[in-house]
Formats: sequence, structure tokens, C-alpha cells
Amino acid sequence: MARINSYQILLAEYESRQSKNKRFSRRAFAALLGISSGRLHEIMNGRHPITLKMAKKLIAKLNLEESKAAYFLRLVESEAYLRADGRKRVRPKSTRLLSEEEFSIVSDWEYFALMALAETATFRSEIPWLARKLSIPEARATEVVEHLLKQGLLNVSEKGEFKNTYTSMTTLIDIPSEVVRKANIECIRQAIENLDKIDVMKRDVSSLTLPVDMEKIPEVKALIREFKSKVTALMTKEQTTEVYNLNIQFVPVSELGI
Repeated sequence: MARINSYQILLAEYESRQSKNKRFSRRAFAALLGISSGRLHEIMNGRHPITLKMAKKLIAKLNLEESKAAYFLRLVESEAYLRADGRKRVRPKSTRLLSEEEFSIVSDWEYFALMALAETATFRSEIPWLARKLSIPEARATEVVEHLLKQGLLNVSEKGEFKNTYTSMTTLIDIPSEVVRKANIECIRQAIENLDKIDVMKRDVSSLTLPVDMEKIPEVKALIREFKSKVTALMTKEQTTEVYNLNIQFVPVSELGI
């Protein structure tokens, strides 16, 4: 899943309010935020960065719940780090931001595996083939396809071929959620199972234990996100045939604060 940018949080907040009041305009949203409509336009189109000072004001204006506010601030901090380090911030194209409810429906590994498989050159829109390729029962493959179609994440072309509706999808990965944790655990479980099944030349599992400066955690997380983006760009620029999971865990092994 692709990393979202801070302005997409604002866009989601605007769309949420607009869905409840069709007359709620961007001009009204700008007034609510205490900024000009021109500045809001620049922010919403990714052409003006959100500073940490501005982010705190926006959080107060929007009355964001604590978890979402914390996530918004982390995004802003990460983007500030990337700008300071001279890296360009790339706006994702056609990215679907999944709510926790939507993500809970498609959180099992088969859903994202099937959507990734749909991007490969050898993909076949046939339930028996999908079942064999993912090593799941045909009934489960049918269920996954039906759910993806119902959620609008998959569509059927005039030729009867399954096509992904969006270039990429993401969720608020830094917001605590039992559903997101379950999905992460499933990815780790698959990695463990494949340690003995897959030849070492066709997979990589490594670890590093090191002392850390806690104040550098946001920078590390930004580097990890950038690394994932680079791997995605590298592995998808040519003809693809298989689907892999890239799992990265950066967790403490010592008791924090003692």
C-alpha cells in the first residue's frame, strides 16, 4: 500500500463534511480552517507544504480526535524531513484512502494479493487459475473477487477481465486498529511459513539489533517509507509475473522508559 500525504487528510475531512452538507464548499472549508481559499487550493493540490505550526492550528480548527491528530502530525513531520533532506515529495496517482471499516472488509491477505496479481503480465481473470496461483479454494477466490467488486476496488472490463479500479490504496497505518494489527500479523506469519518453503535465492529475511536515539524515530519511519516506495518503483517498472510481500518491522526489544 502507498504512503499518503498530509493534504489528503484535509481532503478526507472536507469530503466527509461535504457528504453531510452538499452546499458545503471549499470556500467554507477554508473559512473554517482560518486560511484563504487560494492557500487551501494550493495545499489540497500538494503545491504548498503544511508546516508543523500550521498543522497544529488545523487540528484545533477541525477538532480532530487524538489518534488522527497524532497521525496527521507524524505525516507533516515526515514530509518536513524529506524536504529538508532534498528529496522530492511525489503525489500518488489515483490512490484510494480506505476507512477502517472498508479495510476491515478486505484486510485478509488474499484481497491485496489478488489485486497485486491483477497488475502482472500473466494475470488471468479465471477463478480456477486465481485459486491455484494463491493456493486457496475456488470458493474463497470467488468470495474475494465478489467483495472487491462490491467495494469498487475491482471492476470488470468489456472483455470480462478483472481490472483494479485504483493505482494504489492506503489506510491510516499509524492509527491503532485491531484490524490493521491483524493484517500485519498475517503478513509476518506468511513470512515465517515461507522461510523453509522458498529457496533463499528467491527471498530475503534479515534483522538488525541496534541502540537507538528515540528522537530519531520519525526520521527512521520516513526512511522506511521512502525505501518501500523505491522498492515498488524498481520492481514494477518492468514486466511483472509474481506477487511478494515486503514486511519491515522496527520495534523495541528493551522495556521503554526504564
